[in-house]
Formats: sequence, C-alpha cells, structure tokens
Amino acid sequence: DLHLVPSRVSAEQVEDATGEVRVMQPLVREAFRQSRNRAAVRQRYGFAADDFVALVVAGAWGIGHVALIVRDVVECGVRVVVVCGKNQELAEQLRREYAGCSTVQVWGWTDQLPELMTAADCLIQNAGGLTCLEAIACGLPVLMYRPIAGHGVFNAAAMERAGAARWIRSADELRMVLRGAAAGRIQLPVPKIDEDAVPAAEAILTLVAGRGARIGTGRTFAAQLVRSGSS
Repeated sequence: DLHLVPSRVSAEQVEDATGEVRVMQPLVREAFRQSRNRAAVRQRYGFAADDFVALVVAGAWGIGHVALIVRDVVECGVRVVVVCGKNQELAEQLRREYAGCSTVQVWGWTDQLPELMTAADCLIQNAGGLTCLEAIACGLPVLMYRPIAGHGVFNAAAMERAGAARWIRSADELRMVLRGAAAGRIQLPVPKIDEDAVPAAEAILTLVAGRGARIGTGRTFAAQLVRSGSS
C-alpha cells in the first residue's frame, strides 16, 4: 500500500503505523494555483488597497461556532468575508446580524474561492480540511480558530506542527494577531509546500508501474485490482 499525506508531520505518523508513505502536493483544483492580478481582484470585490481582509470559511456545510468566529473577527476591526457553504440558515442569520456593517460580506455556496483567496490576507478556518489545502496552494496564511471537536482539533495541532497554520487559542490572541497583522507589526507565516512533495498522480503512477513490472504489466496489475474489487 502507498499512503499519500500532505506534510512530513503526517508522514511520520503514518510511517509509525503502517509503512510506505509519500508527501504529496495539495490535491486541489488548478484554479487555486493560478497567478492573478491581486490588486485587480481586490478592487473587483470592493476592497481598498489598505484593507486587511480576513476570509472565514467553515467548509461545505458551514458547521461549528461560525457566528462566534465572525463576531470575534469583526471585533478585531478588519474586513471580513465569511463563506457559509451550504448552510443557508447560517448565511441568512449572519446577513441579518451584519446588515448595517459595510465591512462584512456574507456568502453562501460559491465557486469563487480561488479569487477570494487571492484577495484575502488570511484564511480563518475551524476544520483543517480541503479549504486549508486550497489556501496552502494559494500561499495564503492560515489561522485555525475555534476548531470543531475531533478532527478539527487534531488538524489544528497537526497543521501547526507542520508549519502550515497558526492555531489561535483565544479571542485575545486573535485580536493581537489580526490587529498586529493589519498594522504591519506582525507578519503572518505563508504556508510552504514541502520540497519533496510530489503530485499525487505521479506517486500513484509510479506505484502502479513498479507493481506492474513485478506482476508482468501495468495492465495485468489493473485487471487484478478490478477482479479483487469485485470479489
């Protein structure tokens, strides 16, 4: 078996438990890797050149203490874009709550995350899933805040150890970090992709080619997989 993981920290955990592992590049849409004119994108979304924009994303389902996260970020005095995913009830709640607040934009489900990440100065997340991988591919600083129980807390710790995110543990720390970053006193770390990370497809094809050579051909190996999967 070959296990593909997003960081060396994860690789060490997998190696201890199983065996062969490769660090892969973020498995995300190509749109998150594309270069854009950041100033033009920010202007299109109504952000001033000196605005500090915090992008709050709570995954496809908009779960967790999102309303509290937004409240805490708003109190930091920065611009906030919150993406609620498929949680329409949450989106409507936040639109009512911040109807008179010009510094808060509330989105539901959107396919414009690549552009929003280009425009933002940081991502604030509570689960550590695909959205964080997309931010890493974009080179967008990631802050984990109020992570959801279970995998959210685990991912916050793992990403912090890997240097891919900063885990913010209190509202006071959030204010210190965001206000400092907005004023230029604090430099948020830009997540880096591991130097030895490979594209997932390359790792899989290398594995198949190697096993195909041992078995006979890659086609024979693929047929064997089909037979074993149907048995």
